Amino acid sequence: MWRLLEPDTDQMVGFCGLQPLASTPDIEIGWWVARSHWGRGLATEAARAVVCDGFERVGLDRIVTVALPAHGASRRVMEKLGMRYERDTQHKGINVVLYALHPS
Repeated sequence: MWRLLEPDTDQMVGFCGLQPLASTPDIEIGWWVARSHWGRGLATEAARAVVCDGFERVGLDRIVTVALPAHGASRRVMEKLGMRYERDTQHKGINVVLYALHPS
């Protein structure tokens, strides 16, 4: 995971990166941003950089992510990245939606 730092203070305000999606062959992108920094586009900006790295440097042919169905902010980030809804599923016993992206 990459740390997201506040430019003026170098304070960590979140993280974003790739990791294996448990119990699947997929690679997942994940992010978290401190509530005090929501609405600034940080998750989208960081996720775009991670997706680019995953496809260009790592050579992945697919990146997925999961979110709670009601978590609209995460789903908006997924859609801004060009990810498409694939299915409802369970992750660690929790009902989630799974979105996927392939290189263009």
